[in-house]
Amino acid sequence: MPRRLHLSLGLATGSAPVPDPDPGTGARTGDRLAAHVRLAEEGRLDFVAVGDTAYGRGARGRSVAVAALAGAARLTRRIGLVPEVPAAAGRTGHARTVDTVAALDTVSGGRAGWLAEPGARSGARTGPGAGLPYVPGSAQGRPPVAVALDVHDADPRWAFAAARAEVVLLDADGPGAAWLARAALLRRAADAGREPGGLRVLVRVAVRLDDGGHAQAPEPASADGDLAPPPADTLRFTGTGTELAALLADWHAASGVDGFHLLPAAPGTDVPAVVREVVPALRGSGLFRAAYAGRTLRDHLELPRPAAPRTAPAPLAAPWPPAAVSRRLAAPRGPGRRRCR
Repeated sequence: MPRRLHLSLGLATGSAPVPDPDPGTGARTGDRLAAHVRLAEEGRLDFVAVGDTAYGRGARGRSVAVAALAGAARLTRRIGLVPEVPAAAGRTGHARTVDTVAALDTVSGGRAGWLAEPGARSGARTGPGAGLPYVPGSAQGRPPVAVALDVHDADPRWAFAAARAEVVLLDADGPGAAWLARAALLRRAADAGREPGGLRVLVRVAVRLDDGGHAQAPEPASADGDLAPPPADTLRFTGTGTELAALLADWHAASGVDGFHLLPAAPGTDVPAVVREVVPALRGSGLFRAAYAGRTLRDHLELPRPAAPRTAPAPLAAPWPPAAVSRRLAAPRGPGRRRCR
């Protein structure tokens, strides 16, 4: 039986706050994104990662991404939800990030992850206290940490990825470069004392797909119009879903990577094409799951569940009911309203 691959999506919320209606359609930005997440769950994808821009490593805060995924959590049951949440520098900023991701993990039933931005600006350090702690009561123990990495990135990003990340979203321009990068990451992870099998490497692919005849109404310009261009070394593909599936199968065999993170140029047409064309073709080749084997993001990625610490950290104040967590994460911020942490 061929080695199965993992498959995920990178989406953007757009620039409008989630609670604000889109003037052109009356639909909310979060509603559009939730529809994409629900469709990705129908395709049994591992997770959807969301930032204010899908591909960039920008300076804007990602509170919109967390709020959008909190709304999507109420409408889904299995798919992983991974916001990009940079924290302010220092322990206080990192603690705020931990609280935010832990709250999303609570409301989603153990399906949250964290797409980190290594460096001083994000507080994602490589020393003690970096990454995410064990979350008491979480169905997966600790949300996995993901990081975007280019084969040409400077060493500090590689050090963070090897020491702390459990998912690497890799930009590579060829299977050979991806193979070498994965081998180097696994070697450095072993040197850092990490257990084998605790790291997944997914190659990022910027895609623009023919929807296979399943026409969709175009999305408003604001939904897709502010997507930043993918990094220069990201693999790019334009064509049909079946052609993309063949490309992914070839790369999977040649590079040894664990899967692929798709960056749709036009989610309104590309996401349906992924679910209706790419996924069935990969299943037909025995390369992708037909059903979820578990309920948490760690289950989907086949990552080990960390053991609870002997002295567990204090739980979130007053274990919130899921609906209350979701409302708190999604609540608009305005004058006189306290900022959610």
